[in-house]
Amino acid sequence: AAGASWPCAPAAALPAEPLNAMPDPEQLNEQRAVFERDIEGALREGEEGLEEAIRRQREQLHKEAEAHKARLMLAVDSEVKQHELAMQRRYNEQLLRLQTVAQQKRVDLQQQVYHLEHQYLQRKAQEEFERLQREAGAQ
Repeated sequence: AAGASWPCAPAAALPAEPLNAMPDPEQLNEQRAVFERDIEGALREGEEGLEEAIRRQREQLHKEAEAHKARLMLAVDSEVKQHELAMQRRYNEQLLRLQTVAQQKRVDLQQQVYHLEHQYLQRKAQEEFERLQREAGAQ
């Protein structure tokens, strides 16, 4: 009915029909009302179809956006993990160097302590020997 044409021709081209064959104003108004209802119905159906299409497109867009966000989050998480691993590796390397330096300093300190104890004991033995010689020479 939406594509139906108007039942009477324009006034300039009035048919040569008898008056009783032509629709009267009341019939014209009824036909106009039918056509208007058809037009309104077609408009509503078109609007509903467009609304449904845009709703589906929005849903699809949001679904794709969520999937894209999830992929981005995974990529960011992966990058963060890689940085964390690199940081941990640098930390471990630096800690190993610090521990190596500390161990070497402990070894050096132990050697110095051993050397100083040895010198002390030598000096003490020397002084004791000299004291005994003085005592023996004094008698």
